[in-house]
Parts: sequence; structure tokens; C-alpha cells
Amino acid sequence: MILRLFVFNFLLLQTATSLKEFIHKHFFRETIVVINSGFNNINDKLTFILNLKQPKMLINAEHVANLEAINNFIIIEPNVTNLSSSINLIRNRTNTKGRYLIIIEDNTTEEETKSIFKTLFRFYIYNVVIYANWSVLVTWYPYNRESRCGTVVNLRTKEKTQNLFQNKIPEDLQDCYINVTWEELPVAINSPFDKKNPGYSIRLLDTVTEILNITTIYLTKNVKYMAETNGTIELKKHMIERNIQMAFFVRPIPIYFVEPECELSIHYYETYLFFILPPRRKIISSTDTLVVFSVHTWSLILVSLLAMSALWQRLSEYSLHTCLFQVIRLLLQGTTQRVPDATFSRLIFAIFFFYILNLNWIYFSQLSGILSRPRYEPKISTIHELALSDKKLLFLDMHLENFAHRSDYDLILKNRLNVEVPVLFHDKINNFARQLDHGIVETNVRMLVIKNYKQLNVVSKEQVATLRSYLMVKKGFPLLNKINDVLLRVVESGFMVKWLCDSKVDFNISKTLIPDCQYTEGHLDLYRVFGAFVLLGVGFLLSLFVVVVELICKKLNDRNTVLKTKCH
Repeated sequence: MILRLFVFNFLLLQTATSLKEFIHKHFFRETIVVINSGFNNINDKLTFILNLKQPKMLINAEHVANLEAINNFIIIEPNVTNLSSSINLIRNRTNTKGRYLIIIEDNTTEEETKSIFKTLFRFYIYNVVIYANWSVLVTWYPYNRESRCGTVVNLRTKEKTQNLFQNKIPEDLQDCYINVTWEELPVAINSPFDKKNPGYSIRLLDTVTEILNITTIYLTKNVKYMAETNGTIELKKHMIERNIQMAFFVRPIPIYFVEPECELSIHYYETYLFFILPPRRKIISSTDTLVVFSVHTWSLILVSLLAMSALWQRLSEYSLHTCLFQVIRLLLQGTTQRVPDATFSRLIFAIFFFYILNLNWIYFSQLSGILSRPRYEPKISTIHELALSDKKLLFLDMHLENFAHRSDYDLILKNRLNVEVPVLFHDKINNFARQLDHGIVETNVRMLVIKNYKQLNVVSKEQVATLRSYLMVKKGFPLLNKINDVLLRVVESGFMVKWLCDSKVDFNISKTLIPDCQYTEGHLDLYRVFGAFVLLGVGFLLSLFVVVVELICKKLNDRNTVLKTKCH
């Protein structure tokens, strides 16, 4: 009996010493999270872990909070079944890139130990050491050649000079493969199987994986997730069910990414969404010539004419209506029959004549510009101006969240066209170019597929949204940090600009052409001089009216003179 107790205490001491050395070496002075399903029945050999002097958190697996800021985890479970349950509870709430020490109290076979590693690696928890059968520390290296990119578990036990938490991700990934899902996105993603024009996002990923020596397997059966409201949810489900490691992802900023099963790379490209309107229509109107001066200026001119008529009456013996007709005659014909005799009156008349002369020069110089240049409807520069206009708009439901906070949200919805079936990009552009009766929402890059895009009216002072392109991976994807490093180097090298230009050139082999809405300049046609003819006709009518009124006034004055003579 005494001998058995001695042996048990000796083994307990050896076990505690081995684990203490390992924990002291790898978790010294760092916070440790100890996870267990109960803490009530922990083996006596492991109670020393609960009494460690360094910072630690004791957490029940059913009540795990967000622990992504912690790097060190010790999971203690009595058997493999309890361990699997705990892993399912914590898999999206811990730092998958941290260091994990797994302690199973029951003895486990080699196959059971391998199954634990496989289960953990399915959630990309790969930096794991298992303390098995109270005697051995064992791990594996998922990207070694023997492991065949994580599909075969080759166990490695602790050696004297070996750190079981190092070299999990080698420099050379030895042509390991990743599954990539994708969706067509004009210019950015055409098809990964089109070697001539795959799109700039495909070119980027192919370059990154070539540098890292990774083989990309592009899937042929994918889900639509770019433009649909619930696309992210479908994509997440798609990636988990089919073991897909990566997807292309484009979303507006600020991005509210709350999918715990996935995470994003750094963004590698940024583009901008605008409202694109048809070319501005030409305004043809007989009153075009009146816009030479503003309403305010025309009002000041009228006041000056009335004021001169009143002043002329004061400086001469003529009646007010006679002075007013003389001022109008001076304005329209540049001549007058009655010039004041007094020197002061002539000086004022000369100043007013100079004013009329300059007014005519200014008016006719501006008029010649209007007649030689076509006028178009006002340019729309902001979304508020667009909301107040009568322009019909075509855009997807995914853009509604960009307007939800605006005070003119109802006006924007009022002008929206209802489309029952989602329109593909090519059809949308062709319909837009052919009909030219509605506006669309598109990126500045994709609008370049229109050959004469400079004729379009872009609501350029206010963007609908800023779009950023990312690579989305399953949470904890071990290669994400390496991919981010290469992504940053490739983007900074300027290759993205080249690939973007190549994609646009290849994509635009058959460019959409908008009917020419620019009018030939440099000559006057009937439409452009129509307003001048109208104004000339108005002038002749006014002159005739003035002559008739003067004749009537003259006859009335002569009759009054004759009557006065007879009375005397």
C-alpha cells in the first residue's frame, strides 16, 4: 500500500514537472485562458494549473466571451467527446492563431489523437499541442509535404531542441491548394478560365498565389452573392458547406462585417459609385435670348429707363410719356428726335447715351455667344438636385441603404424605376445607351465601357458610395497574414494599375456607343437664330406701336391747340 502511494506521488510529481516546464516555457508571464466544461472533476494531477501565479482566466466552455485578443489557451477535458463539444462552443470566439494546449484526461489512441487535430484544423485552429496519455506532448505540421496540405495528420512528438509551437506555416507552401469561389463582376472578374482577359482581380490573386507557391482551384458552381441583399449569408453558408477557403468580396465603406465565421484581407482596390445620367438635352426656345441678363439685371435696366424718363421730364418741357418713348427709341434705335438745349441737360443725355451704347454692346456680344453655342439643360451635380429633378433612376436594392439617412429619400424612391427581373451589366448598359431616358448607378471604372462616356452627366460632386475590394476567407485561415503581406507589396508595386488598364482594354473590344449628342459648333443654323428673329420682330412691333402712339398724341395735341385758339 505504501509502495503504491509512493509510485502514484512520483508519477504525479513527474507529470506536474513536465507540464510545468512546458507551460513555463511557452506561456510565461502571459495571460492564459483555461477552458473546461465544469472545473468540478479535474484530475488531481492538473490542479497545479489552477494555482499558477501568472495571469489566467478560468472559463466554462458554455460561457465563453470574445477572447480574440488572447494568445494562450489551455483546454482540459476528460475525454474526446467533451473536447469536441467544447470546440464547437468556442470555435468562433477565440483567437484561432493563438497557441493551444489540449489535455485529455482519458487515454487516447493514435487515431483519436489524429481526429482531434483534424477537428481543430477544420476550424483553422492549427497551432496545437496535445498532452496525450499522461506521458507525451504531440503536435503536427499541416503544411508539411507529408501532411499533404492538411489532409493527412502526421504526428510529431517533442524533442529536446524542438519548439512544438513554431514553424507551423512554412515559407514555401509547396504548391498547396485553396478552393476559391467567384462571381462575374465586369472588368474586375470576367472568368478565371479566360486566360486572355480574366479581370484584374483574378490577375491579382493569381500573382499572389504564384509568389506564395499556392495552387488556386476556381470553382465552376458558385452562388450569386455580389449584388443580392442576403448574398453574404449565402456566401458564408456556401463556403462552410463546400470547404471553400476564399472568395472575392466587394462592399461599400464603412463596412459593417459581423460574420463570425469569416474575415477579410486588406482591401486591394477602391472604386466609386456615381449616378450616371444621359447626356444633357439641348434646350430650344424662342426666349433663349432673354437669358443674356438675369432677372435682377433686367429689373435694374427697367428702373434705369424709368428714372431717365422722369429726369428728362424734369430737365425739359416735354410730358412724361413723350420722354419715355424717346428713351425707348434711343434704346432700340440708337437715335432720338429731341435733344435738350441746356448744357447740363445735354451732359446728362450724353452720359445716358453712353450707358445705352455699352448696354447694347454687352447684350449683342453675349447674344452672339448664345447663338453660336448650343444650350443644354442644367447640369446635375448633387444627389439632392437629382432628387428634385424629374429624372427616372434605375438602381438595385443594395443601394437603398446608401440613401436611407437622407432627407430626400422619398424623392429618390419616387423617381426609381421598378424592375422585376435583375438586369445584367451588359443589358443594363445597352438599354441605357439605347433609350437615354433614365439614370443608372455605376462605378467610374465600368462606365469606361461606353465609348463616348465623356458626354454623360455624372453626378460627380456627391458619390453614392465608395467600394472596396477584399478577399474573404474562413475565420482563422492560416495563410491570411502571408496573403496580406504579398497583397500589400503587389498593390504598392503598381501592377494593379496595369492589370486594370489591360482589363478595360480587353473588356472594351465591343464598346457600347451612345448616340452623338454633341452639336456642331462654328456656324449658325435656323434654330440658333430663331430667338434673334423673334426679338427683332418684337422690336419692329414696338417701333410701329411707338409711331402710332406718337401720331395719335400729335393729333390730340393739334386738336387741343385749335380748340384753345378758337376759345380765345
